[in-house]
Amino acid sequence: MKNMIILLVLTAAFANAAEVALYIEFPDGSAKSKCIVVEDGTSAAKTIGYVDWFSLKDFGWGHAVCNIDGVGCPTSDCFCGGWEFWNFWVNRRMSHVGIDGYAVSEGDVLGFTWGFWGSDPPGYKNFRDVCPIETGVKDKRKVEFDFGTSIEANKTYSIRVHREGEVKIAEPLANVEVLPKDRMSEWGFRRGKDLGQVFRGITDFQGNIDINIPATGAYVMVVHKAGVEQVNWTVNVVEKITATTTTSTTTTTTTTTLFSGGRPFKTTSWWMPGWYDY
Repeated sequence: MKNMIILLVLTAAFANAAEVALYIEFPDGSAKSKCIVVEDGTSAAKTIGYVDWFSLKDFGWGHAVCNIDGVGCPTSDCFCGGWEFWNFWVNRRMSHVGIDGYAVSEGDVLGFTWGFWGSDPPGYKNFRDVCPIETGVKDKRKVEFDFGTSIEANKTYSIRVHREGEVKIAEPLANVEVLPKDRMSEWGFRRGKDLGQVFRGITDFQGNIDINIPATGAYVMVVHKAGVEQVNWTVNVVEKITATTTTSTTTTTTTTTLFSGGRPFKTTSWWMPGWYDY
């Protein structure tokens, strides 16, 4: 019964994820696209915020797209094009609400074209035309994260798993498991089985996860998910990480001429005087 409850919880979590596509068609006929995973029901405005192509302006009643990759208008004069501006399409249909008002769902394509209102829709056919199903390891997207190779036992560390590249797009709902290093050889044929894992978890919709490993030893942290190339990260867990400080001592010898009772003498230090000979 316990295993069944856990399975139902995980299934519900995955059901809330939505894979959506961004598709931009520029005036010169070129196009640019991106496939991302967000939480189901996320606004289109927040969804396009996961990439750095868009320049938006908040008018109070909502955000408007002023510029995409240098094409359009500056935010100081968002509608400088007069009757030409960035049109917002959802699944090749002109949206009748703005990017703040539309909540995305699985398989949506958020399209943008520059021109008059109601001009020709974007040139893609459907969602899979923009985001084909990935097959084979070489076609899987890569992820990365920042994490030390030595950490302390029973201490919580936060990491963020994101897509590899200049734009750090979060990788939500990725599986993270930590198992003993000497059991890693069994991973290939016993994946998903009990290999002495000391940690199991799933990243949230922002790609974040807190990790706490209770025992010292050598481990491997495995990040895996459908459509993602598996990442294995070796971690050494110790009781306490102590900072090593190197202290350098320098002895300096100085010659100082002193006068005591009218008789000068020299010394190599204040506590070892020596008579000065004329």
